[in-house]
Amino acid sequence: MVESGKNKKLSPVKRVAGFVVILLAGIGGFVIGGSAVGLFSGSPSDEIAAEGFNGVAHVVAMFIFGCFGLAFGAEGYLVVLLTQCFTFDFKKPFFPASKKKLYAANIFVSAPFAIGVACFTSMVLTPMLIYAGLGQM
Repeated sequence: MVESGKNKKLSPVKRVAGFVVILLAGIGGFVIGGSAVGLFSGSPSDEIAAEGFNGVAHVVAMFIFGCFGLAFGAEGYLVVLLTQCFTFDFKKPFFPASKKKLYAANIFVSAPFAIGVACFTSMVLTPMLIYAGLGQM
């Protein structure tokens, strides 16, 4: 168990391994991103143009869904925060019912946030992966 008052230094092997992982992740992102924008191949293939992938429509739709997801998540968080997780009476024991309330709040607050973040991620990554030749829509 680590004592709270002492800071442990990483061993040099772990430090170098961390830098290598970060470097490999950066190179992988550069390769995927560069191939998506045509940096390595010159231009997107003719197959993608023939399939009719509409990247602009996908980006707009995912932006709208992402905004709705984040708005619903923020609204749910605000409601749970202001109502103290739907506990209105603290005069009697409230802990037995709080387990169910907390379970529902964790679903209905975190799920819209996760959907919003996933939509924003899809907005950026899907066109890159399609143009890189890694997916079919």
